[in-house]
Amino acid sequence: MNLGIDTFTLVLLIAAAIVFWLLRSVLGRRSGFEKPAPDFTTPVPEAPARKSAQLDGESTPALANEPVWKGHVAENTPAAKGLEAIAKTSRSFDVQSFLAGAKAAYELILEAFAKGDKQALKPLLSRDVFAGFADVIDQRGGRGESVEFQFVGLKSAAITSAGLEANRAMIGVKFVSEVISATRDGAGKIIEGHDKSVRELTDEWVFEKDVRARDPNWRLVSTDGNDI
Repeated sequence: MNLGIDTFTLVLLIAAAIVFWLLRSVLGRRSGFEKPAPDFTTPVPEAPARKSAQLDGESTPALANEPVWKGHVAENTPAAKGLEAIAKTSRSFDVQSFLAGAKAAYELILEAFAKGDKQALKPLLSRDVFAGFADVIDQRGGRGESVEFQFVGLKSAAITSAGLEANRAMIGVKFVSEVISATRDGAGKIIEGHDKSVRELTDEWVFEKDVRARDPNWRLVSTDGNDI
């Protein structure tokens, strides 16, 4: 009886030892640096295909970044070459960011000019342009005139020119907007425009920036278009 129990126990011990040895040989010892098992429930994204450009009839790898002018001006135009020159000189230059800032500046300048707010205008304009704007504001004030102005919306803003002279980057932008504008005399009578009708403005402005200066702001250096 005892022999039967001892024999059975011995068989179990041998079987357990064999199972332990098999598991050890298959799994090994964890060192803490093993790579995690791949998660097959999450698909692995494919690497993006590299774009290519034609050169002398052959396909060659191209840079992942598209030309700075693409989507804004036509290829091989003076404006495209100007944008490329600016981007090479100023690594942080981005056309989309510039246009976003130009649109915001356009609305702000129109509103500040209508209100006669010289303080808001000064940091956005070159010295000569500011002098011209300030002179018009002073003349309006001298005649007792006031401007009612509402910026309805910007229909478009497109780059028309770009260039780099020495350290001066210059970009021209054509704005088409809708506004409500009316000029009243000292007695409150409308002498120009309409206080309820929407009219379209078309302006071509040139912005300038010293690419070597610490000041990141562009300033308006030239205007050509409708008067408010």
